[in-house]
Amino acid sequence: MTHDLHLLMAAERTREIERRAELARRNGSNRRAPDREASPAAGADLMIRTATPDDAAAVERLAQLEGREAHTPLLLAEVDGHVVAALSLADGDVLSDPFRPTTAVLALMRLRASQLGGHAARRRRRTGTIARIRSALRWSERAAGPAARAPGPPDSGPSLVR
Repeated sequence: MTHDLHLLMAAERTREIERRAELARRNGSNRRAPDREASPAAGADLMIRTATPDDAAAVERLAQLEGREAHTPLLLAEVDGHVVAALSLADGDVLSDPFRPTTAVLALMRLRASQLGGHAARRRRRTGTIARIRSALRWSERAAGPAARAPGPPDSGPSLVR
């Protein structure tokens, strides 16, 4: 009985998601509504810039809030004159103020890093490509079935493709 209830609830949720997607398509919207908690207040001044030695205290404050060290060079995001996030151009590591909404700010910082040729953008793009390739290989193996896998030598060990 519980299993049937779960199936009914899942089917209803699926219908609701499909209904919302169809409404969004009809309205020409292909994006989700912005999360109010994820972006700074409307009208706030936002500046994204590279860090200077004068920013050491603000970067140290973010590092203490996160409990980690900052890896230079850094991009900084200031909202109304207060540093709220730092993005390392060396390795893509992020430090942000956990008491302020920074999701939208971090997206803009990653965009700026990609324009500057920063590591953060390269790492994100490379990870996405690898994930897509692995997913495609898994799906092709499932679609082809076990008979389509080429048999290897008996002592070849596990397949490299997951």
